[in-house]
Amino acid sequence: MPLSVRTLALAALFLFSPLFCRAASGQSLVNGGSVAGSIAPLDDEDTWTFSASVGEGFQVRMTDVAVGSLFPRMRLFDPSGTLISTSSSPTVVSISATAAVSGTYSVVVDDVSSVGSTGGYTIDFVRAPGADELGALPSGGMVSGTIDLGDIDSYTFTIEAGQNYEVRVADAGVTDLFPQLTLYGPSGSVVKSGSSPTVVSLSGAAPVTGTYTLVLTDVSSGLDAAGAYDLHFVRLPDADELGALPNGDSVSGVIGLGDIDSYTVALFSGESYQLRLVDSAVSDFYPQMRFYDPFGQLVASPSSPTVVNLAGKAAYTGTYTVVVTDVSSGLDAAGNYDLHYARVPGVNEGGPLLNGGALFGTLDLGDIDSFTFSIVAGQNFRIRLVDLAVSDLFPNMTLFDPDGKQVAQDSGATVADINAVATKSGTYTLLVTDVSSGLDATGDYAVHFVRTPDADELGSLANGDVVTNSLSLGDIDSFSFQLVGGESFQIRLVDPAQGGLFPLATIYDPFGDYVGQASAATVAAFNSVAQYSGTYTLVVTDISSGLDASGAYQVQYARMPGANEGGSLIDGVVVNDNIALGDLDSYTFNAVAGESSTITVTDTTTSDLFPIVYLYGPLGQFITSASNANVASLAFTVAQDGLHTIVVADTSSGLDASAPYSIVIDGSGAPPVLVPNTLLAPQFPTDPVLADIGGSAGFGPRIGDPTEPFNFSLDCSGADSPSIWLMQALSSGLSTPLPTEFGFLYIAGAPVLTTAGIHAQTVIEWFPTPAGLAIPNDPVLVGLDYTVQGWVGGFGASGRLSNAISQAIGG
Repeated sequence: MPLSVRTLALAALFLFSPLFCRAASGQSLVNGGSVAGSIAPLDDEDTWTFSASVGEGFQVRMTDVAVGSLFPRMRLFDPSGTLISTSSSPTVVSISATAAVSGTYSVVVDDVSSVGSTGGYTIDFVRAPGADELGALPSGGMVSGTIDLGDIDSYTFTIEAGQNYEVRVADAGVTDLFPQLTLYGPSGSVVKSGSSPTVVSLSGAAPVTGTYTLVLTDVSSGLDAAGAYDLHFVRLPDADELGALPNGDSVSGVIGLGDIDSYTVALFSGESYQLRLVDSAVSDFYPQMRFYDPFGQLVASPSSPTVVNLAGKAAYTGTYTVVVTDVSSGLDAAGNYDLHYARVPGVNEGGPLLNGGALFGTLDLGDIDSFTFSIVAGQNFRIRLVDLAVSDLFPNMTLFDPDGKQVAQDSGATVADINAVATKSGTYTLLVTDVSSGLDATGDYAVHFVRTPDADELGSLANGDVVTNSLSLGDIDSFSFQLVGGESFQIRLVDPAQGGLFPLATIYDPFGDYVGQASAATVAAFNSVAQYSGTYTLVVTDISSGLDASGAYQVQYARMPGANEGGSLIDGVVVNDNIALGDLDSYTFNAVAGESSTITVTDTTTSDLFPIVYLYGPLGQFITSASNANVASLAFTVAQDGLHTIVVADTSSGLDASAPYSIVIDGSGAPPVLVPNTLLAPQFPTDPVLADIGGSAGFGPRIGDPTEPFNFSLDCSGADSPSIWLMQALSSGLSTPLPTEFGFLYIAGAPVLTTAGIHAQTVIEWFPTPAGLAIPNDPVLVGLDYTVQGWVGGFGASGRLSNAISQAIGG
């Protein structure tokens, strides 16, 4: 193998040692170097000297270069000639000490073998300060060297008081070498010392400004091992081996044996940051990050078996340094790593969040994902982060304002939730990470986001209608609805399956301000009055214990005035209906100021239904309400002319009862104005002709009076043969049958008509007869626009449409 420079130099010394060995007594040792001599003849003693000032540290090593029978001994005498230390060993002898007085010290060497031996030796010597055999260490770099038998290598570095440093030496060949590092301060006093079988680390803050001396030796059991080494060094703040970290991204690197990698990040005071260091192979590598401020002060030094996390806020403006090392039990693991970095504000890896929607992503091992959204101060927002696979991932969200200040944080086993109000206008930043026990879970996630007032994922709510939708895991649904200031409204949010979903309804006004919320195990109810005119927002979420329930839901919505699901009520006419789970039924009636009226709602099956009836005025203003176990009765005096609104609901303990009921109003409820008939001429002269013979202004029926159903005549005088006359109820046009929940409705079956004469027809049933509408006088038909039309000839394809009468059903 090639000979080292030191070995070649010693060979030259020994080549000429016969000329110099007897003159060894009294010669000076070389600081940071080596001298050679010989013990000959037997009982020979050589003396070497060096000067030292009080407090300076020094190391002396004597080596039997032939590793023969010589048993070298060293004795150290102070300037007064007093023996202060003695050491002997078969091959390498070492003395380390600190000068107690200033002056010239003497080292006397001889052989103490049992039989007496002679042979060549070397003496290596360092004194701090002043020793600098191999020069200054490069910050953020590495130097390689070799420890020969009994060798002492020395290096220097300059540093200011308070600045931090780290030095690592590794036995590059993982041999018998047992490296030791000793660090001396500018005055020569020992600052730190450490040794280890393979990798030695020294780190700390410099106590004083100046030049420090680093001494490297072998401290194996006989002090007689030799081998190659790598020496790594960083001084903070100017270490920057691998450059600046990219914001919102990651870099990959490799920690070799005893390696120290360094990076930099620029931060403004008050900005937030997060770093994650990952053993990407999940090996024996035990990663550690040391984070230093612009002045070289240590901020934090976390470590972990696989993923290391560091998050904080910059105390100063400037360049910070990240140092990556291994801190496994022997400091001797190596491996690949990924280093993730996010600085806030400025990071935006995943782009802007989708208002009223969701974005999807994947957290890799140790990953940091980032998103942004813009918002105006005072606006409300909600964010939910979801582990889509319900795996080991423990999702975590951290939210920062436009200045980089952390304003919210939440995590959950499956769903994390942040619900807040923006305190500042601008761009907010969201960081997404895993916070499982080892920070080492991975998986797919979704980020749901709503910002009010402009969230409207599922569109406008229809007044008096029911909207059915579904909440997926961690979902946030949003709707909008229009209100005029002073109008009343009711919303009920229902879990129709009565399962694990715990629905929450949150309402926001046109400016995005919070109005109120309601939640319940099955039915959540919210009643209020609009303070402003404009577009309101409804946000629907689940707030079960883990925020992790999913399922179908219904939104019942009624706005007053305008809600009229059940139609008009007529004085004294009983209407039968049904309260489904979470239902809001609405009716209207015309009233005249001064009328004394009573509304009565009755649970017709005497079930768990606890009916409540609400009364609203013509402008939508709430007037009064009443509730009771089976019969809710509301007596009132009408204060204002016009169309009033009634809302009927259940107010049992869970708002979750359902049952048939009846409602009747007494004292109010004028019938609507009747609309004149519209007569349509037959297609041919021979067609039967419809005519109204009801005897009133309208083509019947009179609602609530079964004695006056549909009354009309059929003039078949011009017919030339018998025909099928099928009367259809139509909603618009002459060829569109009226669709209902019962199908298309036909009146009075399909009678066969004679060819001549006028036939009176009284209709008392639908064809076919639908359940719940036994007669066509049912109050729910009030106001229905319909057409009764003839169908002449063969039923089906062979027939054709004839004339008709159009009418709106009155009372």
